[in-house]
Amino acid sequence: MSDTVSNILRVLGPSLSSSLARQLESREKISRVAARKRIERAKKVGQIRALPGLTLKNNEQVLYTPEQRANPDFSRYLLKCLQDAHSGYQLPLRGIAARGGQVPAYLFPTFSAFPSEEADVLTANDVLGSLCTWNLLEKDLTQCGPSVRLSGLFSKPVISQSRMGARLTVEKLVVSALKDWLRLQGIASADKIEIRNEIGDPPQFGYYAWDLVAPSYLSSLTHYTSNGVLPGFVVADVIAGRILNAEDVEYFIAKCHSIKNKPNSRPFIAFLIADWFRKDALSLGRKNGFVFTTPKNLFGNHFAQTLNAISQLLQLKQANTQSSGLIHETLSSFVLTEHLEHTSFLLKSITFEILVGHCIGALHKTSMVTFDIAHNFQHDSINTGVMSVTANNERVELADCRMEPIIASEILGSWADKAAILFSRLKQEKRYKSSKFVFSFWTNGKITDDALALISLIQKKVPYELKLYSWHDISIVAAENLSKRVAQRLNYFFLRESSGMSMDELAKNEFDEFKNVQEEDG
Repeated sequence: MSDTVSNILRVLGPSLSSSLARQLESREKISRVAARKRIERAKKVGQIRALPGLTLKNNEQVLYTPEQRANPDFSRYLLKCLQDAHSGYQLPLRGIAARGGQVPAYLFPTFSAFPSEEADVLTANDVLGSLCTWNLLEKDLTQCGPSVRLSGLFSKPVISQSRMGARLTVEKLVVSALKDWLRLQGIASADKIEIRNEIGDPPQFGYYAWDLVAPSYLSSLTHYTSNGVLPGFVVADVIAGRILNAEDVEYFIAKCHSIKNKPNSRPFIAFLIADWFRKDALSLGRKNGFVFTTPKNLFGNHFAQTLNAISQLLQLKQANTQSSGLIHETLSSFVLTEHLEHTSFLLKSITFEILVGHCIGALHKTSMVTFDIAHNFQHDSINTGVMSVTANNERVELADCRMEPIIASEILGSWADKAAILFSRLKQEKRYKSSKFVFSFWTNGKITDDALALISLIQKKVPYELKLYSWHDISIVAAENLSKRVAQRLNYFFLRESSGMSMDELAKNEFDEFKNVQEEDG
């Protein structure tokens, strides 16, 4: 009789135990209890097996014959079983799919809908390990660092690395803007707000990972005890570059409900911020009492347009007339974001890096410019701000950008050490064997004489070029290679501290620039 069970499973393929039991009932004309007993006997004699390490509701199991486990189609059947069982293992797959099929590994706990750590419960790391073992997820090294992506079982194409990098940058800006907004509204204290970071663990609330976690003492969220006041919390996740549907937001709703259902959980307000929501997703958010909103609704149309411009600039491979217009649009937003303290600095840092990349591209007729690169090696990775490559890899430039008023020898010494490591490792790659390497350092500050002397000394000992660009050098490059309007705004917003202008002079320059722009625009 156990042969009958294995034969049915060979026809069905790997299946849920409930599906196999129904087939036995139908074919053998037996009761549900008798079908289950036959399945258990077949498992005991080794004719069929249950997938180890998989926990499903109602004691469901994924069953298969020994030869089916080695079949390449096993993972496809397993995925269908998880979907039919409405398993929680689907949620991280959907969370990753909502982000284009690939996310940096450090963000997996945030999008997994599983707790980062909790006694006697499956954690996000446990689930990641299982999904990789079952070939539903794959680990990869990208220009954004170690990443996790959907396997080839999924028909949707995986997001490109440049697009993923652009999305991460935009999300970083939105998270920073939300932090500033919560501080300005008095909802949370800036020094208590935690936000996601590439280094270290993500912020946690209720054992789950989030992009932002902030304790709040709003009266509707606080609770008074004999030991004092207990705060409530504001939590948020951000998804850029996609219109979200109901399936995309399931992970978010699942982790919010898991926290709400815990005894003694603290009150919280949950934000999910995305470019846009389809009607079914928006209805789910409202029905469950969560805030589903967009950067445009929170921070205004101009900020949303700036995010779009930055995303496009980071994905452009070459400097062109389009990049000049997008850079000008981004620079125009600086005045409108100066009240957002952290976001304003972050926006300027990102834009400065973009400006440098497009200046390099224009100077050297670069065939490809990429931003915020993680160079992955066997035991570690090293980041650079901009990588510029000419045709046939003839010339490779790796640029670092630093927004500081004074660049001392300690800063340039560390940069030169990093350049030496990168050169020795990249030169071993076949595609760069014959390349000329240039390492450049760009700053809107002033480089000290000691720092200049140090780099001059190091240059005599190394087989690659070290180039330094101070605020004066950058202003010349910008004037020669970018539009007049971009060069004017560059001087005003990035170089004004270094130029030593008085506030009156700055105000006059801004007024003169405004008149010039009005005249140019007719």
